[in-house]
Formats: sequence, structure tokens, C-alpha cells
Amino acid sequence: MMDQLVIFLTDFLEKIRIADLFDIAIIGVLIYSVILWFKETASRSILIGFLLLMGLYAVSRVFDLYMTVMLFHAFFAVLLVMLVVVFQEDIRRFFERIAILGTFTDRRKARPNYPSIDVLVESVTDLATRKVGALVVLKGEEPLERHYNGGIPLYGRVSKPLLDSIFDPYSAGHDGAVIIEGERISKFGAHLPLSQNLAAISHRGTRHSAALGISECTDALAVVVSEEKGTFGIAEGGRFQVLDSAAALKSRLERFYVERFPKDTSTFWERVLKKNTGTKIVALLLATAMWFLLAYETEVVRRVFTAPIEYRNLSQEWLIEEPKPANAQVTLSGPTRVFDLMDPNELIISLDLTSIREGIQEITIDESEVKTPTNLTIQSIDPHVIFLEAHKIRQVELPVEVMLKGKLKKNLSIGRIIVTPPKLKVTGRIAALEGVTSVKTHPVNLNDISGTVSFQGQLIIPEHIRAEQGLSKVDITIEILTPEDEAKTKTTPAS
Repeated sequence: MMDQLVIFLTDFLEKIRIADLFDIAIIGVLIYSVILWFKETASRSILIGFLLLMGLYAVSRVFDLYMTVMLFHAFFAVLLVMLVVVFQEDIRRFFERIAILGTFTDRRKARPNYPSIDVLVESVTDLATRKVGALVVLKGEEPLERHYNGGIPLYGRVSKPLLDSIFDPYSAGHDGAVIIEGERISKFGAHLPLSQNLAAISHRGTRHSAALGISECTDALAVVVSEEKGTFGIAEGGRFQVLDSAAALKSRLERFYVERFPKDTSTFWERVLKKNTGTKIVALLLATAMWFLLAYETEVVRRVFTAPIEYRNLSQEWLIEEPKPANAQVTLSGPTRVFDLMDPNELIISLDLTSIREGIQEITIDESEVKTPTNLTIQSIDPHVIFLEAHKIRQVELPVEVMLKGKLKKNLSIGRIIVTPPKLKVTGRIAALEGVTSVKTHPVNLNDISGTVSFQGQLIIPEHIRAEQGLSKVDITIEILTPEDEAKTKTTPAS
């Protein structure tokens, strides 16, 4: 048993990559976020129902329950839309939290001073004693703006006289909520979303429903005072609790600010390791188990791919003669999971032709010249050696010469021969260009011509020479003169 364990651990340490550790860490963070969301979301009962359905589907697949599987396949067609509709608010809140984490702000700088808590506790207890209804929302890290309607901007420092004046029964904004950000009241008279949790808000008023509603969709804390009973309580995380003393209220407010905006000077990593340690361990264990089930493989497979050959660092003064090898067979070995993630189009053999020389030569394809994904091993390359014929080339400009054959009809003569373009740029071997003074056309048969004609003539490109832009034809105009035309030409005075 111990020997097998040692063999397993040895094989595991040999095959695991740094990328695999990052893979496990990323999945662990996602699982951790889902667990926290599962704890906090108001739709968790519906989520449990979806998870049970997924479990039933898995059992159906295992036992080959054909009709059940087919029914689930039809259901999955609309499952994604259903999830988005049911959990749209939770999904939006999840992305808002990601945006908050992405700002990398120092949370300690946003921590309000505690004297404002004392002011708030004093005001709330006094309002409760006088049975004056009130609703105060303390902003956490998540934005509140999209969750409430209306509200009058104030930006005044929190004070008892200010709160008393706002919640005065004769004040226009006393029925709304006060939004506190830091040490200031940002708005008053705001209308909050009402909770749909009928069990929690039974026998309670609209203020309590609004306090619970804002706590369900944000990380804010709401303090509510009942004008009927003269009691006060708090709503946080979708739960409502009536408090029996000012000390209890102060303790809960201080705990709220400590959790949302810690006083301590611990580093980011210390807070990461200390907070929700048990949940993080569970998430990491689940991510590791998923990696072993889905990604870890002890079996190595081999697959053959056709890889194109590209030629790089070839100077313009060199020409590779055709045919040249266009691809090669590459045999790779590695885990199946790596092959599943691999894009075969990215497998390329890139040959460096910096050291090319004149004539026929053999080039060995080195493994370093094959672009392969990490964790895959090259077993063979076929062909391992290719042959190329290279020659130095140069570019010259040559006139186009129209070749003629046959004879014109009696009394006809050739006036001008116009070629467009009159010259061509050609590229070819230095040896092949020696002695070449022009680019000729296929012979034009004069027996078939009785007057001036225009046509396209086919070029005769010598072997190992290429015309610019692959040009193979030119425009030709042959001017034919009659005796009358010649007489006019002779009698016309020179300009």
C-alpha cells in the first residue's frame, strides 16, 4: 500500500505543472465565491432545486434512463434562460462585487470614525422613546444607487439635530430612508425596495419591509425604528432582528464597520488567510478533487498531426526553387486533456533560413523549430530531413520584344508596334539572367493581319525567371500601312 502511494505521489509530482496549480487556484476561488453566494442569496432554495435536478440527470445518465435523459435534454434548451431570469439580481450583484475587488482600493481609508456611531445610537434610541418612525441605511462596499428611487441630496455630517429634523413627522422626507456614507448623510427621503419574504415581515410595517429589502440585495445595514411599538432593530444579510438596548445597537454597528472596513493594519494576504478560513479550505479541497477527476491523467496517448512548414528569415536575394516541402507529420504524446485544449492550427514547423547557401542542401528539422503546447512531447517528425534548392537572384528591367512570323499581304507594311508595358521587371537566378536581353512574345502571324489590330500577346518567360506580379500577357497594337498611308506620311511636313 505504501509503495503504491509513493509511486502515485512521484508520478503526480512529475506530471503536475505550474499551470495546473493556477488552474486549481482559479477554480478554488470560483467555488469559494459560489459558496458565499449560496449562503447569502435570497434565491438559494431555488438554487437547491436546480442542483437536485442536475443530480437526477446525472443518475439518469449513469443508469441509461432513456426517456428521462431525453426529457432533460429538452429542458436544458431553456435552462440557461431560466437561470438568468431567476438569478438576474444575484448575478448582477456578483459582478458588482468583482468590480469592487478589481479596484484594489485600501478599505481602511474608507472607514468612518466611530463617534458617528454614538450619534446614530443616541438618535435612534431617542426616536424610539418618542415613537417616531425612522429608517437609516449604512452603506457597505456595494453600490446602492440602483436599488432605491428618489432621495434628496444632502451631504451633511451626521448629527442628532439633523436626524431629528429629517424624521420629524411634519417633515416632507420623514417617510423615506436616510442614506449614510461614511460620516455624512448623502440622501434622505429615498424609497427602498420592499422585501418579498412574507414570513419575515409579517405583522411589521413598510419601513421594516424596506429595511429587509435593501439588506437582501446589498451588503448595507439598515436601522429601523417602529413608530407603533417604539422599538428598534436592524436588517442585515436578508435577516431582521429586534434589539433590546442601545448597547446592543452600538455593538452591531461597530461589528458592521469592522467587517466592512477593518481597523486593523493587517495586509491584504493576512486578511485573505484569516477570513472564512474553513470555507476556503473546503473550496480548495473541492477544486483539487475536481482537478483529479477531470484533468489529472496517468495514461499517455500519442497523436499524429500534419504541420505546415513555414520559412523565415529568407533574404530577398534568395529564391527557393519549387517544389519545396509544404508540411510534415508530427507525432506528439501527452495527456488527453492537453490534446483536448490544443488547437491543431497552431502546430507549425518554423525553419530559420538565415544560413541558406547556393544549390541543393538538406535541412534537418529540429524539435525546437516545432511550436507545440507545453506538456506535450514530440515523438517523431516525418520527414525529419528535407531538401531545398536555393539560388541567389536579382531583379532587372528588360524590354518586351514582339516576335513576328509570316508575311503581310501585298502592298501592306508595318508602321508602328506599340507594347504596353514596353518594359518588364523580372527576377531570376543570376546565371539564368546572363545573356537575356529582352522578354519575347509568342510569334504573331502576319498572314492573318489585313489592318491595324490590337490584342493581348502571350509572353515567353525564360525558365527560372519570374515577371513582376506574375505578369504573363501584354497589350500589343500593330499599325498596318497601305500605299496611300505611306504616301501621306511622306508628303506630311515634319512638325
